Amino acid sequence: MVATDVSPGMLKYAKENFAHSQIAHEVHDIEGDVSGLVKKYGKFERVYSFFALNWAEDLGAALRNVAALMTDDGECLLVFAARTSFFVVWRKIVELDRWKQYKGVIERFIPPSQDIGDRSALTPYMLGILERANLKPRTCEVISHDIIEGGVDEFIQVELSTDPIAPLLSKELKTLFKTDMTEIILKMWSEEPAGNPDHLLDIFLVHASKILK
Repeated sequence: MVATDVSPGMLKYAKENFAHSQIAHEVHDIEGDVSGLVKKYGKFERVYSFFALNWAEDLGAALRNVAALMTDDGECLLVFAARTSFFVVWRKIVELDRWKQYKGVIERFIPPSQDIGDRSALTPYMLGILERANLKPRTCEVISHDIIEGGVDEFIQVELSTDPIAPLLSKELKTLFKTDMTEIILKMWSEEPAGNPDHLLDIFLVHASKILK
């Protein structure tokens, strides 16, 4: 088994906490060339990705590389965010004057699917990308989850741990950023009813095989 991540820090954490003699760890950007991985390990019968592909700037390139990693009869199981309230919060915070300079930072990580207003259009959108990536879906679904169920405190903690702006800030600015972020989230919770789209996490669930040409 080969575990990959674009972040050396994440791989270090995995090695320290989930080490196994049969797991190799490789720093790899799924949007980049996969020939090195294939040369070293061969192609894979199974490729799994959980909540990682939503960070790809070019999802099409990432999925083409997933297909390139698979054997002809291989399969992939992919789970990643389509639309999420985390991205709503990101956009709200860069509307504030003191954080507006970071708009480019957050937009780099927000996928086009975030701006698809009609939930029913998400599946056709993903089916098109899969076809162009040489992947034939056995399952392509959108699963929705109301993040209010987890509670506002949990949401704030997850938001702060994943926001791409926070790591760029000094200790003092990070404290101010956390305060602003918390105020925005609490306002969203108090003003918008349960079931509001801003409270939903829409997740792509894809199980696919390779299109043989």
